[in-house]
Amino acid sequence: MLSGYVHHEQGASALELFERMQQSVSCLDKFVYTCVLKACGLEQTFMEIMLLHHQIIDDSLEKDVSIGSSLIDSYAKCGVVEEARRVFDNLLNKNEVSWGAMLAGYNQHNKELSAWELFQKMLQDGAEPDKVQLLCVLKACGNIGTLWQGKLVHNLIIDDGLEKDVSIGSSLIDSYAKCGVVEEARRVFDNLLNKNEVSWGAMLAGYNQHNKELSAWELFQKMLQDGAEPDKVRLLCVLKACGSIGTLWQGKLVHNLIIDDGLEKDVSIGSSLIDSYAKCGVVEEARRVFDNLLNKNEVSWGAMLAGYNQHNKELSAWELFQKMLQDGAEPDKVRLLCVLKACGSIGTLWQGKLVHNLIIDDGLEKDVSIGSSLIDSYAKCGVVEEARRVFDNLLNKNEVPWGAMLAGYNQHNKELSAWELFQKMLQDGAEPDKVRLLCVLKACCSIGTLWQGKLVHNLIRIHKLHMDVVLENALIDMYAKCGELEEAFSVFSTLQDRDIVSWGAMLAGYNQHNKELSAWELFQKMLQDGAEPDKVRLLCVLKACGSIGTLWQGKLVNNLIRIHKLHMDVVLENALIDMYAKCGELEEAFSVFSTLQDRDIVSWGA
Repeated sequence: MLSGYVHHEQGASALELFERMQQSVSCLDKFVYTCVLKACGLEQTFMEIMLLHHQIIDDSLEKDVSIGSSLIDSYAKCGVVEEARRVFDNLLNKNEVSWGAMLAGYNQHNKELSAWELFQKMLQDGAEPDKVQLLCVLKACGNIGTLWQGKLVHNLIIDDGLEKDVSIGSSLIDSYAKCGVVEEARRVFDNLLNKNEVSWGAMLAGYNQHNKELSAWELFQKMLQDGAEPDKVRLLCVLKACGSIGTLWQGKLVHNLIIDDGLEKDVSIGSSLIDSYAKCGVVEEARRVFDNLLNKNEVSWGAMLAGYNQHNKELSAWELFQKMLQDGAEPDKVRLLCVLKACGSIGTLWQGKLVHNLIIDDGLEKDVSIGSSLIDSYAKCGVVEEARRVFDNLLNKNEVPWGAMLAGYNQHNKELSAWELFQKMLQDGAEPDKVRLLCVLKACCSIGTLWQGKLVHNLIRIHKLHMDVVLENALIDMYAKCGELEEAFSVFSTLQDRDIVSWGAMLAGYNQHNKELSAWELFQKMLQDGAEPDKVRLLCVLKACGSIGTLWQGKLVNNLIRIHKLHMDVVLENALIDMYAKCGELEEAFSVFSTLQDRDIVSWGA
């Protein structure tokens, strides 16, 4: 009876029977001890295990290998791995069960290095690894992520003739994938004679893990062709791949398979379908799946909120969040982050305040991710002082809240506050990164004091970010706005990979300070270097042409506008009218004006 309860994992019933049994039986045998220890492991009753351990010592059975193995297993299941190891070390004769129990105990509590060291000791002691021990150590190798260990175990598997075993093969696939060698994982997969749902799932998960979604999709198609039935795990894997690929027909095909398997109302499958449809841009389909779910959990609510945010449907996100609260669902960190993003985009303060109160109720106000999103939301709603209060209340600030607060100040033209905050950040020992340096460069541009810009420039060099084209473009813009055109050109000249923004920043700088000839020469160099002129750059050079007053240059720009099919752009055409008028070519100016289909007030004024 005791054995039957344990076999059916009814640990509590087994322990209750053992209590009654002790009242009538004084001497316990090995079999009873083993059964009761298994029951204790199932119920994780540490005190009972300790009492049994003392009885086992009293009965001189501690060094018995079957009793010892059961003790190891029970202690490990209760989380006291050190005690399990003490029992293991005291065993005189270890067998495959005791080695396996100790290895499994280490794995169970994420002590993979200890599992690996024990496996090495097992080999040194001359013990032959069996299937169970190899499965344990493969799991450890995958989590450690060092390839040579997996290769060594693979060789042992080949020596034991177990390479084509489906359980071993599936674990090898998982281990190689986690070590980053997906091709090796695929070789093991292809060599398996009989693939099961675990091996297909392991290979699909490996592809997903390394962003090889097309390979995952092709493997899934092969699985269907081979007649394998997709189960929940594999459907979840392929849905993730469909979302990343972003092609709708694949998601629809998988959806049909889900319906055929009767899994459409499963909350995990439903949440993945919502995510996949949202990533494919069909938010309405995602919502239909969401509405059909009988039991929604935090993942399904979060997936739908994230889908709305992803496609700038902030009002829909807010309405869904309200419905979630009405349905009695508790908002967690992920969903609060989603709705804070929506509040910031909508820009209505009362919504942000309501969410802030929920955050306080959940004790999450000092959480750095939540705090950063609150700062961003308040700043976008125009209450920078409230954003600063949240910022000041954060105990541990990382680069995100500093960046959010700096961006908030910039957004509302509080450049001096941004500069003071940046100085405080440096005093607090926080390292400036690209985002925060961009924020403070924008502030320097508006303040227009050169020494601050030079200080930021030095920080960029110190942190070896001077090869970053975005930062260098911001430096060009800052120096130009501070009137330091030579310094701006110096930064421009050292840029190895100039983009269209680099050219534009330098052209705008020359225009701003009435250096139209320099602007024209730079524009010519830009064309010689093969850079394609866009609307912004053409506007800059048209302004220069108008000021210089030489017609041939303006005509050349007009031709470029036609070549790049920008002649329907009203802003460019207005600039052309203005340029021709300033060059004294009123007929040309009127000709451009006449061809304009959508004239605005500027067209008439030019």
